Amino acid sequence: MKSTRQPQLAADFQRRMRSGGYGAVERTSTCVALGYRYYRYYMWTRAARWTAILGLLPLLCASVPQPSDWVPARWPWSEAKSLELLADSPVNCLLLKTYSADFVAAAAKRGLVTLAVVSPGVDAVAAARNALGAKVNGIVMEGDLDRKSVV
Repeated sequence: MKSTRQPQLAADFQRRMRSGGYGAVERTSTCVALGYRYYRYYMWTRAARWTAILGLLPLLCASVPQPSDWVPARWPWSEAKSLELLADSPVNCLLLKTYSADFVAAAAKRGLVTLAVVSPGVDAVAAARNALGAKVNGIVMEGDLDRKSVV
């Protein structure tokens, strides 16, 4: 003999599920489902973001001249206005003995590579730290440096 109570419980359960009456049980299952959907969406957008970045990376690298394409010139001035002399010049790399962060930033804005020149007789480590503080692209060691000044 079938109980009449069982179909009534099943109908009551379905009614409560539709109306949101089973609080914690329903919310937990909904949160799990939404968490999975959010995670899946997040991972897809993350993958799309990295695909775009890696797709544009060759264009970014192409905008900076490669070392084999550098046309260097020793640059005795440290004023940003002096960069106007290079307007129609093939020079795209400056070798600098004196430099400031403002000058290096102005050169970078024009697409020029800046290299700090470190000479013998100078504390090479301190000079390299100063150059890196000014955000030059590289450091050139000029002349014969003794081992003590480099290490």
